Amino acid sequence: MGANQNDNLVAFTMGLPGTGKTCFTSLLSASGAIERISTDEIRVEKAIESGNETADELVYRIAIQRAIVQAARKHVVIDATFYKYRYRELLYQYAKTEGLCLCCFLFSMPKEVILERIQSRRNSEKSLLRSQGVKEDAAFLKICDEFEPLGDRDIGVIEFIVELEQKKRTWGYKMFKATADSRLSVVEGLLWIASVGHFEK
Repeated sequence: MGANQNDNLVAFTMGLPGTGKTCFTSLLSASGAIERISTDEIRVEKAIESGNETADELVYRIAIQRAIVQAARKHVVIDATFYKYRYRELLYQYAKTEGLCLCCFLFSMPKEVILERIQSRRNSEKSLLRSQGVKEDAAFLKICDEFEPLGDRDIGVIEFIVELEQKKRTWGYKMFKATADSRLSVVEGLLWIASVGHFEK
């Protein structure tokens, strides 16, 4: 932690497109308990095309900087894939400087189920699914190949790690790491909100 510790939680999602990250974070945001920042929406707002690593890094920098500002007044969640360590490292650098408490919501789902969901979203006019250039199955599979899972260098920085899996109308979750401080109740409260009180542990 940095010298100027912030009492608010900064959460971020990690997982492949189509695993339920936006659904989860939108439920949290709608409750008013946490501020949501979406890399997909930043791409649309700034008209930034995906697929270029420099452009992708810019989107992550904008999202993280916005999260730092919002964290001064309330809890924040960044809705993104964070599939490469280099993007997570940007957040870790700010966390160390600003004294932020980090929580990772790690999303998992079988590839075949994700592909079905992505196809369904493509057919929806309301879809905001632009992140990482997922417009073709080949692009999605490329992200699968490039996905860098959490490792020791991540775990040493993150205070809370929760793995989630969407199961029809509920969410299954496992808490893999939790620091013994007051923000544990915040994380547990967010999990309850997202499940509307019907979580499957």
